[in-house]
Amino acid sequence: MNVNCVKLLKNGSVVISTSIGIQSWDLKTGEFNAIITNPPLCFEETVDGNILGGSQDYFIRHWEPNLVLDTSFGGHTDLILSLKSINKDLFACGSKDETIKIWSIEKILCLKTLQGHEAPIIFLDLIDTDYLLSGCFKGTLKVWNVSNGKCMSTMKGKNARLVQMSAAKNELIRTDETHDNEIELWKNNLLI
Repeated sequence: MNVNCVKLLKNGSVVISTSIGIQSWDLKTGEFNAIITNPPLCFEETVDGNILGGSQDYFIRHWEPNLVLDTSFGGHTDLILSLKSINKDLFACGSKDETIKIWSIEKILCLKTLQGHEAPIIFLDLIDTDYLLSGCFKGTLKVWNVSNGKCMSTMKGKNARLVQMSAAKNELIRTDETHDNEIELWKNNLLI
């Protein structure tokens, strides 16, 4: 059994996506909550505690905290590899099809499709509620204005595969798969 993703939720549950399905446990009691087949490749907890999952069938699923399916979002043409909750209504998803989509949960509608990467989108993070940071497999990072969908900045690190990234208020930490075992720390003041 392969583990694809693990998320600790605000309600004290842990959700694990494996090769056989999604499993949920209550960490306080140790009790098993639920299991769902058709496991997603990535998870994101929404602002209101629901769960988004990006699937191998190119759909994003929206579950209530007890893993009852609420709705599905379709529109990508390849695997969903990254998700980021923006606010109570909006979320972003990145795909192997090299695009990012901004969705309204309430309207069940894709509001914007962001294009410009030349490789699968493997990481999404918020710099703040107005700016989305994306990272693709080739290591290119982009900063997008969430409101208008425009790319504000493009950064290219070493010509290496991006492994992980995290945005804080004034810093960006990125880890690349290189042979020199370095971690880059960038200042965000030039990003926006």
